[in-house]
Amino acid sequence: MKHPSANADFERILGAADFGLLQRRLEVELNAPRAECARAVVDSPASSQPDAVVEVEQVEAGMACLFDDQKHSIAVQWRAVSAKTGGKLAEAKTQCWLSSYRGVDAWFADPPYARAEIERLLGKVGQRIALELFGQATSQRCSYLLREDGELEAL
Repeated sequence: MKHPSANADFERILGAADFGLLQRRLEVELNAPRAECARAVVDSPASSQPDAVVEVEQVEAGMACLFDDQKHSIAVQWRAVSAKTGGKLAEAKTQCWLSSYRGVDAWFADPPYARAEIERLLGKVGQRIALELFGQATSQRCSYLLREDGELEAL
């Protein structure tokens, strides 16, 4: 095995990642204007109180087998509840995968890069949760390829 400390190294990299990116991206997506909400804004007075709250119950991260390019995932167990009644509106487990263009050796050799890659995936998971909540996820699959040019490509 080339990486006998892979799990411990992965956990250290995760520990350095900014998990707040998941929340911030989710908030941006949830607060974005949507055409279907325009009529509701016209018909009712503005309120600073949200209609619903998304609660993150658990976040899990993992790696695929350590062959060729690095591949890892973030899974989030979440639920949306009514801000008025506390009643459950929706719940799901959202998991997204990222396949790096970097091989396993290069990925582990550069922890700041690896952390940044994990943070990009955290942002994508936040975006995906909002899409699922609004019924706008276009596929069941949430998987990305991080190309050498730094762009994420949906798979």
